[in-house]
Amino acid sequence: MKKFITLIILSIVIGGCSKYTTKKNNLDNYETKKNHSVDRVSKPQKSNFELSYAERYDIKKVAVLLPSDEAFRDISVAIRDGIISSWYDNVTPQFRPELLFIGTSSPTVELVSKIREEKVDFVIGPLRKGLISKIKSALPEDIGMLALNTDRSLTEDRERFFQFALTPENEAIQVARKAIKTGQRMLLIYPNTDWGARISQTYRETWRELGGIIVSEISFDPNEADHSNSIKKALNIELSIARKNSIRTLLGTKLQFEYRRRDDIEIIVVAANEAQARQILPQLRFHKAENLPIFSSSHVFSDVNIGANKKDLEGLIFGDAPWVTAEEDFFLRKILRDTSHPAVDYPRLFAFGMDAYNILPFLKKMDLSPSLRLPGATGALWVDLDNVIQRDLKWYKFRNGKARRQNTRT
Repeated sequence: MKKFITLIILSIVIGGCSKYTTKKNNLDNYETKKNHSVDRVSKPQKSNFELSYAERYDIKKVAVLLPSDEAFRDISVAIRDGIISSWYDNVTPQFRPELLFIGTSSPTVELVSKIREEKVDFVIGPLRKGLISKIKSALPEDIGMLALNTDRSLTEDRERFFQFALTPENEAIQVARKAIKTGQRMLLIYPNTDWGARISQTYRETWRELGGIIVSEISFDPNEADHSNSIKKALNIELSIARKNSIRTLLGTKLQFEYRRRDDIEIIVVAANEAQARQILPQLRFHKAENLPIFSSSHVFSDVNIGANKKDLEGLIFGDAPWVTAEEDFFLRKILRDTSHPAVDYPRLFAFGMDAYNILPFLKKMDLSPSLRLPGATGALWVDLDNVIQRDLKWYKFRNGKARRQNTRT
């Protein structure tokens, strides 16, 4: 019976609505158009994670602030429905606040006025980084806040203020820390895009801090499929061919020849999405790099349908949110796919919404106990000294076309 009520409700709510395939962009479609809140519809389920509730915030009403404009519509829906899914699933029986969804297109004064009027205890959001400081400074001191982005310029100068985000830079740092346990001499591969520039810089800085050496780099054009020339140059294969040509000219005869790659590379880090990685990895193998360990972030695993075969990614090690790669919640995933839910394209944001709700009753305890780890849908969650929620990724390796969970020692 576990999650049975949740799945029934979600199948009715999600399957019975056409909002996922229309152009509507309001955030209050869950039978809540009048008061924006979510009513209690099911009995609490048993929690899988037991923790003392002696030290927790008293939260009876939560306002969720998400963008309501068309550009962010699918992102907001994925996060919102992750929150609602966890609310219905109710993993913490003693915690069942009322939910109020508010679009952030209105001026800050109006948003805060609505929050005051509704007697909200805690705010989840906003998602846009630029709004965090404005809303934080306008909120009364007795209202807590879990921002869904991070602004490191904000110091923790008030109680019950936390920040939580899924940043590619944080993933890159974890990938680097994982990879350097295997080897210190890296070949770095990344796209020549703004995203690639940001991530590659994070890899360089982190790798230097860890004492590693970046032996070579490849910056590839994401609009091209053939990266052979860049790979051969980075692996010094062109030099091997040039030496063969010199010897052949010197001897004046044909030679039996097999080119070699450079032997001073110990690991490869690839910053790419799944489609790009599936082009790059076979070309690396063709050019004699088949025995080098290859690491990447969650961007190489883009499909919520874990049944898809990904043989081109064989051997690739990557970190990801456990909900995205896990076998659990099969029926929920099927509902999401069958209804063309935005979570199919943004599975990590759906998991992000789940964690944003589930972490609320534990925030005070986590703030007081920095070593505490909360198992979440996006990773093992903990609070750092700046009250930023950090997450430890789970690690996977592609074997026989499937993403297989690695243990903590590999």
